[in-house]
Amino acid sequence: MGFPIANTIYTISAVASAIAAGASWRTAQRANAAADRANEAAEKANLTADTLAAIERDRRHSELRPQLDISRVPRQGSTQELLHFMFKGPNELEPHGPLNVTITVRDDRDRSHDRILPGGPTREEVAAQVWGPWRLAPGADGVDPLGRSFANQLVAVGEKLVCAIEKTTPPAWDANDAERWWRKYRPTPLRFRVEVTCEGFEPWVFLEEIPSWSSPGIGRAGSGQVGDPARGIG
Repeated sequence: MGFPIANTIYTISAVASAIAAGASWRTAQRANAAADRANEAAEKANLTADTLAAIERDRRHSELRPQLDISRVPRQGSTQELLHFMFKGPNELEPHGPLNVTITVRDDRDRSHDRILPGGPTREEVAAQVWGPWRLAPGADGVDPLGRSFANQLVAVGEKLVCAIEKTTPPAWDANDAERWWRKYRPTPLRFRVEVTCEGFEPWVFLEEIPSWSSPGIGRAGSGQVGDPARGIG
């Protein structure tokens, strides 16, 4: 017995619809795959561009690193001495505006993890002491009361920043013999952390040391040049 014409037409239509739906699904899958590949390619391109931009920023940052010389200069009629931080260049950095400089005296070593003994100084008292032969002279503009840091000083490229230093005073729990304290720490170099910022650039950091027992005028030069003792500047 034959199928009614209407049923045949319905069956053919259903099959055709199924075939069309399958074709549409495959087309959609191919389109999605193509879109995924395009997105992946775009992400790789962006990553490559970001990487190249970061490399260029790092290169430029290194290229414009300030040239820093440090020298000690005697201060006539005073037990203090002067430190000259000379920012010699590069000249290309000058149009970007003044440098913002923070100088911090570093201890002879890191004591932040030292064991705290009962009855001894507290961690805060240890941190407040400058452990070394010299400190920045407290009371000067920009110098903190501990003689630890000289913060946010503006200086132009090609100019120098001057600050006074004095012998470190011993801590309260060891204040009976200041001369013994000085003799103990006199061989320790003057250690500094110098952070330089300039608008549009990440900070530059210098970790510098100069001998504490050298004659004034002799210094440690961050750019590889020793300060000229005859001129008394870096």
